[in-house]
Amino acid sequence: MPGDSSITIDTTSFTNASESKPVKSEFQIGNVPSYQALMKQSEIYNQQTKLSKAQYCPTLAAFGKLGYSSYNTSSDIDKWNRMTTIGLSMSIPIYNSGVTHAKVKQSLLKQKQLDEDILQTKDFLKVDYQNAFSEYQTARNLLGVQRDNRELAQKVYRQTMLQYQEGMASLADLLNVNSDFLQADNSYNQQVIKCKTSEIKMLKATGNLKNIVNIK
Repeated sequence: MPGDSSITIDTTSFTNASESKPVKSEFQIGNVPSYQALMKQSEIYNQQTKLSKAQYCPTLAAFGKLGYSSYNTSSDIDKWNRMTTIGLSMSIPIYNSGVTHAKVKQSLLKQKQLDEDILQTKDFLKVDYQNAFSEYQTARNLLGVQRDNRELAQKVYRQTMLQYQEGMASLADLLNVNSDFLQADNSYNQQVIKCKTSEIKMLKATGNLKNIVNIK
């Protein structure tokens, strides 16, 4: 995009969305993707442990084979011989240098480590959500304060403008209140951005970030 290109951003809907009713956020740790990934990994470790323990057990396999063959010195085949094979195969683990035991111990160790990670992650996610929710509430409260300050500064500016036009206020007075209004307007716009940012953090902490496209 060329550097001298100009773009226009409609901030009306963005501002209205920030001043609308608060976003509902219900924290359910099962909705957080990072927690879901750990639980899926736990399922995998459980399966690996079961497979390792299964190597202690004997295995029994049945097999069978059915075939037909014919041998003849001429081109005519008039007799077929059937060959059938049926049998059982059993494997009984007796000694494998402790390989199976080591695999089971390793799988159990991984599972215990993952269980500790899950507990720590649960505490971290809860604290992260509480911080994000507190930041969002604070941002919304400050947004109301900044909006009131902006409206008050705009009202003072309009009154001073009328007084200046009637010769009751100096140009310096008008410039001062205009500067105050611009500063209040800038503070309000910055607070709008902070409010939306904290809203995104809160939705991310609840695992509902994708729902932001549905927020009106």
